[in-house]
Amino acid sequence: RWPHVTDKIEHRSLDYAKIWRITQSKTQKPVRFGTCCTQVMGLFLDLHTDKYTDNRQVIWDMAEAMNKELRALRDAGCKCIQIEEPTLHFWANTYGADSDEVRFMVEAFNREVEGLDDIEIWIHTCWGNPNMQRVIDNDSYKASFDLYMNGLRGDVWTVEMTDRNFAEIELFAGMKGKLPKKVCVGAVSHRTLQVDRPEEVAARIRKALEHIEPEQLIVSSDCGFGRQGCNRDIAFFKATAIAQGCNLVRKELGLETTYVPAADPQLQTDI
Repeated sequence: RWPHVTDKIEHRSLDYAKIWRITQSKTQKPVRFGTCCTQVMGLFLDLHTDKYTDNRQVIWDMAEAMNKELRALRDAGCKCIQIEEPTLHFWANTYGADSDEVRFMVEAFNREVEGLDDIEIWIHTCWGNPNMQRVIDNDSYKASFDLYMNGLRGDVWTVEMTDRNFAEIELFAGMKGKLPKKVCVGAVSHRTLQVDRPEEVAARIRKALEHIEPEQLIVSSDCGFGRQGCNRDIAFFKATAIAQGCNLVRKELGLETTYVPAADPQLQTDI
């Protein structure tokens, strides 16, 4: 049964700030906090109250409530927040980029992150993840490209690329070096159980660099490995392949490499 709305939606603490503080206390590296976009959550709610007459008002009230939670997270010291899966790439392909439905979702997202210009906002997109499955056939970013690049408030846009064979990576070429946001490219797939080799990751990074300058490129996985995804060992080795692949390309560019403990021969268990 779908979750349902029984009363007016107002902010009640989700303890994001507390969760972040607990996590940040365990590491010296900055912790990026991830949360689901309210426009996605709002689409999965049934209305069972006379407080609302349509789903749009639900989404808008949720955006206003989440904005208070994200501001509290920022005030606690979090410097980077990732918003998971705005619906624009799905909806632009369905209704059109200029449709009322899509314009509303742009406004709702921007309301959700309003007042957070002093921290880094990541906008995550992919084409599905439950049980490592794609949830839609039309996986084109073309209709939503300008919306993500220019319409949404944010600093980094993550895009699924490896599982799509880097289709449409050329969309970024027209603004190479002048992109309004950094681009986080998926260099390993979250839908395959075969662990990517560092050399394969490096080749994908080189492909991205044909269209995006190094200063504006971030490398990650196509999506996370949760949502009933692959087991932890596979996820771990895919993640280390990203780090090792990045080091291969950094050497080629004359940049400093990073230390990858998982690749250190002295730390291997079978020595």
